[in-house]
This record gives sequence, structure tokens and C-alpha cells, in this order.
Amino acid sequence: MTEKNLPHTISSVNSLFSFSFHPYKESQAANITILKPVNDIPLDRFITAITNFPWSCSQYKDNYRCIANFIRAHIIALDFDNGKLTIKECGKICRELGINFIIGTTKSHQIEKGGVPPCDRFRLVIPMETFTHSSAMFTQNFIRIMKIFKHADVAVKDAGRFLFPCKKVVDFDMSAVNMKWPISEKEVEEIEKKSKEKRAEKLSFHQSHKIIPNWCMDYLKNGVPEGNRDNTVFKVAAYLFEVGFVESEVESLLLNSNLSSLGENNVKKCISSARRKVIIR
Repeated sequence: MTEKNLPHTISSVNSLFSFSFHPYKESQAANITILKPVNDIPLDRFITAITNFPWSCSQYKDNYRCIANFIRAHIIALDFDNGKLTIKECGKICRELGINFIIGTTKSHQIEKGGVPPCDRFRLVIPMETFTHSSAMFTQNFIRIMKIFKHADVAVKDAGRFLFPCKKVVDFDMSAVNMKWPISEKEVEEIEKKSKEKRAEKLSFHQSHKIIPNWCMDYLKNGVPEGNRDNTVFKVAAYLFEVGFVESEVESLLLNSNLSSLGENNVKKCISSARRKVIIR
């Protein structure tokens, strides 16, 4: 089904969507941390929302967007920004898998970006068979789905991520079935257990030598796209506190990095929140 056919077919599709969104257009959005939950809306209204407003696959406690407040999700959204997968190729993969999907172009579609020539830049939205109430389940399944749809932006795997609106929906098929979560809850628990053990081992090494790990250095050097900067600054700051850096050192590192584009006040707020979290631990 192509963009040309959308107006004639969209109203006949009965799938329902639950997610959250910021009820103002992107240019008017003052606080993307607050998102309004919506439940069981039809496809036409869902497409209207994701092409006009900032939104998230997830719903959150007190409507405050962060991983700790994650309540549930039944949608996965993958962004493709490097030109290594075309819209046509992505739609073909979805149809071969026999899953429902929606593809919308993003704001840099067919525009030169960061020295990369104009190419297909788009978002793939996949409705899942059931809700998950676990942010770990969301993230681990996102990572697994990325192995099917190679070249997706890994930053979007965060269950606390919000997404800027698509420019337009250019392809969809809701005549198949919603995708099953590739990894079961039991498998996710085992993955998380091993991950925590590995993290504890690495943290111990970093603490003993007061080393900034490579993944932190990468964020400090290269930054991250809009939409995930708050969570990234929080994540990096929390880990630096755990390693043993004091608040003045953490502020200096972050404010003199490419993560400083978030703004000094917002960076300091994230640092303070990270410090409190580490103290509570």
C-alpha cells in the first residue's frame, strides 16, 4: 500500500493503538517530559498524532517520561537515518515477515545531513501482539528486532525515548498480524541478570582505576540526537558518580562535551537527579 492509496484505505483499518504524545506541535512544545496517554485509538487518528506531535511508544506513571516511570507499551519504532536501508526495502522485509507496519518519513528525508548525501530517512512503526509492562522487555526485544532490520538507530531502543513527528506516512500494511515479542519474559530476565553481573564487574574495574569507560567517552565526544539527550546526560552522569567522580568533576566533563547542547541548566538538573539516584542506591 503506497502513499497515493492512503486516503482511500485508511478508514477501513480497525487496529487500535495506545501510546502517549505531547499535545502541542513540535514548534510549540515547551516540555517534552510531559506526555499525554491515549488508549485504543484507530489507525487514522494514530497517524494524525505521529505526523503532527512529539510522541512515545510508551506510557508513563504520572505522565512523566522517564524509564523509571514506564508503565506499558505495545509499539516498537525504529529510525533509519544513514541511507543503508531504503523505504522500499524496509516495506518488503515487513511484508515477507507477514507483520503489520507503518512507515513515515522523518524531517531529514532526502536532505543532506552531516555530510551524508540525501537518502531515505524514515521511521518504521511496528504494533506488537501484546503489551509489555517491563522496560527491560521493551529494550531487549528492540535490540533483537534491530537484528532483523539492520542499520536502525540504536538510540531509539530506550523505553523513555520520545520521537519527533514524521513528515508523512508513505507506506503501511495493517492486513497481516501484529508482531510477537521475539524474546520471552523469562529469556529477558536471564539476559538482564547476565548484563547486571557483567556491569558490576566492569564498574568495579572502573572504580579501582577511576576510568571513564569508552561508551561514556563516545557520548561526551559525539553527543546524541535530539529526543534522547536528557536520558543520556542522566545515564552518563550516574555512571560517573558510581565510578567515583565528584559533582564538580561530572559538571566539568558534561558541560565541556557535545552533550552540553542540552543547555547548562538542563545538564545540571540531570546531574543532580543522577547524583540523588546514586545516593539512594
